Amino acid sequence: MNKKELINLLTDSKTISIKDLKKMIKEEKFEELKYCDVSNIKDFSYLFKNSKIKSLEPLKDWNMENCLNCDGMFEHCLNLESLEGIENWKLKPRFLRSMFAKCEKLKTLEPLRNWDMSKKYSIGGMFSGCKSLIDLKPLKNWDVQNVYCFDFMFSGCINLESLEGLENWNVSKGKDFKGMFARCKKLKSLEGLENWNVSKGDTFSQMFSGCLNIKTLEGLENWNTSEGIDFNDMFCNCFNLESLEGLKNWDVSKG
Repeated sequence: MNKKELINLLTDSKTISIKDLKKMIKEEKFEELKYCDVSNIKDFSYLFKNSKIKSLEPLKDWNMENCLNCDGMFEHCLNLESLEGIENWKLKPRFLRSMFAKCEKLKTLEPLRNWDMSKKYSIGGMFSGCKSLIDLKPLKNWDVQNVYCFDFMFSGCINLESLEGLENWNVSKGKDFKGMFARCKKLKSLEGLENWNVSKGDTFSQMFSGCLNIKTLEGLENWNTSEGIDFNDMFCNCFNLESLEGLKNWDVSKG
């Protein structure tokens, strides 16, 4: 589709089909995406997966009000360095699974600071494999009170040094925490998780697996794990862990 065809299409119909949208992305006509009216498209899942898009600025005026699925929308976008452009997106889907997974050059989540997460159910793998991500402070005001699936959310964020920003997260409905911080190799402390209410959690397997620099489990002492049934490999390959003292009061009787 050349530029003239695109303009004619938009002039005639005011909207664009998912088929034509995928064709534009395949042809790497990213700047022309700003002319697209996507208001009638419902399924955006894996739309940009493996694409070479560098900037989301052309998407800033996209009307996403009818979107029902955006799982994996930007998965494995290896050239994507910033999320600027989608700050004001209002997303209805209850699931945002793997939305930015493996965006290896992504350094900050600042543009997502004001996203409304209050009605989301699953954000598993959302930032999994974001190797350049350094901190989570922009997420400190996220309302995750209805999320029940956090599995692999930050797994493989190998440059993440701190969990600052997650201190006040209300994870009281969370059930699946599997691999949430797995392979966060530079993470030195679990400070920030002290007040997490994980009392409904049943799956904790691999949650901190491969966190090579964690030395203590301070911060987890008061966790209520009485509903937990799967703790497999929770601290597997935490080679510098010096003590399990912080777990002495845990109730793992169902595990």
